[in-house]
Amino acid sequence: MKRLSITAYEKTIYLAKSEDELLMPKDQTASERLQIYAKQWGISVGNVVNTKEKLARSIKRSQTILSMIMEDLKETVKKGGGMFKPRMTIRGLELVKVGGNAAVWELEAIQEVTQSRTLEGAVTRVKVMGSQTSEYSEPKSLAIMSKDTEKFGTLQKIISDSNIKTIEQAEAAGKKILLGLQETLSVTALDINTIRAGDKVRMNGQELIVTRVRHQLGSPGRMELELATEAKVRRDFLG
Repeated sequence: MKRLSITAYEKTIYLAKSEDELLMPKDQTASERLQIYAKQWGISVGNVVNTKEKLARSIKRSQTILSMIMEDLKETVKKGGGMFKPRMTIRGLELVKVGGNAAVWELEAIQEVTQSRTLEGAVTRVKVMGSQTSEYSEPKSLAIMSKDTEKFGTLQKIISDSNIKTIEQAEAAGKKILLGLQETLSVTALDINTIRAGDKVRMNGQELIVTRVRHQLGSPGRMELELATEAKVRRDFLG
């Protein structure tokens, strides 16, 4: 009897392991930058959705290419755009919208559900700061927003981002991270092998986003999912 163990990686390993320094001009979208990174590292590109939001000029200092991609996607969300996720498919590296899958699976053959609820990381008040006009000036707040302070108390987070210029941008950024009680679900169910992290699923009539998935082969196979609401995923995305 012989046993052979193989660990295989898709080509995104080069993006996750390779570091570089780049200067990216303003007014590019995260979609355009993704294609630039992929071309530079010889990675084929499949379907890349248009992220639309134009990004600020960015100096990428000694970081992995994948972290550059995530930095661009994070700025897209901060500017009020959608959430997107890089994904490797048989067509090549793609950019997909989180929760944008056409086929939304209903989770029915569920074996176990664990619910976790906590105030750790909760935010009930947000202050969005503007840019300083000089090193001696005090930054002014563009927006202050509150939600559920009567229920959970004041748990404040400061957003300080030079890319946020207007009150409208500040309010959009602040509104999306106001989240009180944090809730996540861990689900074990019969395997649906097409479900991937970033997909939307339904469970008991509620739409949730898959934040992590582990598929286990077998007859039948099974999968372990981590699920969260879109609001929580967006808050976590903004960090």
